[in-house]
Amino acid sequence: MGRHARHSDSDMSGTHYRGTPEDSRPRTAQPLSSSTSPSSYNTALGTVIRNLKDDPEPFRQIFYSTLFALDFSVRDLFPTSMRRQNSRFVRGLIYILEAIDAAAADPSHLDELSEYLSELGRDHRKYGITADHYHTMNEALLLSLSQVMTEDWNTTLEEAVSSAFSTASRVMHNAAENDDHPARVEGTVLETMRIGRNVIVVRLQLEQPIDYLPGQYMAVQVPQCPNTWRYLSAAIPANDSGLIEFHVRTIPNGYFSRQVVTNTRVGDRWILGRPRGQLHNAVTSDQPICMIARNVALSAMRCILLDMVQNRKSNPLVDIYYGTEYPGELFDASTLANLQASNPWLIVHICADKKEDPWWLKDAPELPSNLRLRQGNPLELAIADGSIHGRTVVVGGGMPLVNKAKEVLPRHGVDHESIHHDPL
Repeated sequence: MGRHARHSDSDMSGTHYRGTPEDSRPRTAQPLSSSTSPSSYNTALGTVIRNLKDDPEPFRQIFYSTLFALDFSVRDLFPTSMRRQNSRFVRGLIYILEAIDAAAADPSHLDELSEYLSELGRDHRKYGITADHYHTMNEALLLSLSQVMTEDWNTTLEEAVSSAFSTASRVMHNAAENDDHPARVEGTVLETMRIGRNVIVVRLQLEQPIDYLPGQYMAVQVPQCPNTWRYLSAAIPANDSGLIEFHVRTIPNGYFSRQVVTNTRVGDRWILGRPRGQLHNAVTSDQPICMIARNVALSAMRCILLDMVQNRKSNPLVDIYYGTEYPGELFDASTLANLQASNPWLIVHICADKKEDPWWLKDAPELPSNLRLRQGNPLELAIADGSIHGRTVVVGGGMPLVNKAKEVLPRHGVDHESIHHDPL
């Protein structure tokens, strides 16, 4: 197997986006927000879309109970808590229906939708989804909508929704059937390293190497959270030894991240889905790059930098801004410092919101002597330094930082197409 052969666009996710459904959405095929949704629709699907947008809760409450009543074995495919799953499915359903409705006026929407659905279908292989599951989902969808739209529901609506979902499920199933990547790969935790109270580095040995591209991520399931998947970016490039590393940080109300950080043990068995994402496209020419990373969002950019060092004879200028709340949380600063020392095209900037560490970070390692600690936000510092001008910008570190970057960078002359980021 090649270390990480470049696949065609048709084999990968949409530009910069991952996950399911709200976070695997291709950049060119985002669901229409309330501010951009059409005031009128082209087909009968508009009635269903409006209902789901105006009052989604009744549908959320009834859909999965209807699905499990039709086939209770399907329940094993879902996590214990269905709160996120309910919201996710409704948003994905709205997107599919809006895209199909919009295609009645502009057929190009079908191309965008097909890209989204194909990647979703390939990703869903990790669940063991079959054609029978799609049929049951379709039946549950129609039954649920007929119950929550009693006044508007009719044969025309039923046929329109059934046709839309049948088309969507057919694209997903065909993409899954034609995918030659392993649906899931198991690995054993070899080593863990806790950083303060909130971060853990986890190194695994996979049963078989995964051929992923630098900056890609994959769905991960851990024994502490069965049937629950979260997306993690690899922190090291793909290799023939099957070694992989993830950096995980607890997030507020994040049960999965908290379980990984506090309870991961050597010997644990993890399950990984197929690789996704196209952040590697940020490095496609001699265009200078500005990377802006907060906390463990550095992982994907670190992976890209390591790949550039190992596999490219010539690299563009890269400024990377790496920030955390406290100086002692800059645990990967030493890796960046070593890369800078031997690669003149790389300039590393480290920063923290606070000047001093709290008591629980008293034992944090000293920062590298060849890097100057600055106080502030990595995005604001990159803008202040002028490191964003004429650059491809890669940004990660949570929804607030990414949204802020998408808002302010264009004001400073950065084209939207030049901003690459992980999904929100």
